[in-house]
Amino acid sequence: MKKIVIACDSFKGCMDASIACDVIEKAMKEIHPTYTYTKIPMADGGEGTAQILSDATNARLQTVKVKNLYHQDINVTYGIHQHTAFIEAASNLAITYLLDNQKQPLEATSYGLGQIILDAMSRDCTKIIVGLGGSGTVDGGFGMLCALGAKFYNHEGQLLPCHVSSIAKIASVDLTTTFVNLEGIEIQIASDVENTYIGKNGASYTFGPQKGLSPKQVEQMDQDLNHLATIFLQATNKEIRDVPRTGSAGGLGGAFYLLGASLVSGIDLVMDITKLELAILDADLVISGEGSIDGQTIDGKTISGIARLTSKHQVPFITFGGRVTKEASNLYDIGVTAMFSIVNECMPLETSLALGEQCLYQEVINISKILFK
Repeated sequence: MKKIVIACDSFKGCMDASIACDVIEKAMKEIHPTYTYTKIPMADGGEGTAQILSDATNARLQTVKVKNLYHQDINVTYGIHQHTAFIEAASNLAITYLLDNQKQPLEATSYGLGQIILDAMSRDCTKIIVGLGGSGTVDGGFGMLCALGAKFYNHEGQLLPCHVSSIAKIASVDLTTTFVNLEGIEIQIASDVENTYIGKNGASYTFGPQKGLSPKQVEQMDQDLNHLATIFLQATNKEIRDVPRTGSAGGLGGAFYLLGASLVSGIDLVMDITKLELAILDADLVISGEGSIDGQTIDGKTISGIARLTSKHQVPFITFGGRVTKEASNLYDIGVTAMFSIVNECMPLETSLALGEQCLYQEVINISKILFK
């Protein structure tokens, strides 16, 4: 009897990882009803990471009222397993559902993420795991640090408000309360990018445009983050500018690194906690999928992480995508056996998103008919 492991990421804007796994299993069972199926939803640090880790550990869910990226009150949910909290930046800083004309990056701060961390610590959590993907901020972690007790002052010694415009005016920072609050707390950051804090490969230049910054604002924000990094260096003797992953989530990675957090690959962390490698040891096939499979997928995204495991254990690995670009061919070099686009006719993006589950189901049906013949 064949064993199939299904380990999908989300198809952003269309279906979450669990639904994608369910669709693939349903389609496979129609053609191969006697096979054994193991579903392990995946994430690489972006949306859905906290939920997947919570489900994998049977964590209890905790709801707390915090500020969103525009300082409006919202309720967010995170997971707690024993003394570990599973949090994701997208829970209150999400950009996914904002239209371009709704994005106000110079008004958006990461303050609410700090509030979630404080709530987790108040519930005796001594380890905090944060997925950084999907945020709409480019404040370098300034807002989060304010929530955690950091005090930023201008040249006149006046306390600055928690607003992005304050960053350029900072002359000094007092992190005493922040470090006291975090004493004895282990923080682990799950990221799917390697970007640095500043520069052409940094937070502002890489993520600013997608979060609404104009070209002029991108340049200015990069200068502001460089200034913020200088202030941090003066206060802690810790350089964050060129450290990989510090640019993730608009520079949130840099603020976490300043606080002593470990910056790790999101997919590696998720695969470890969900015990994916153990599941594929005796598998005959692994199936995955996500919204876009392109030239960047090899750089720490879900499919690249799974490919390393399937290659290690010599298990065939096929994957489905809302789109599969020619640049994604580099994935064949690291363990992907075959890739398939689920959209096989021209249609508007809105239509393809609405029909995503149906398209995935039909494509899996088609491929299933030739598997193991």
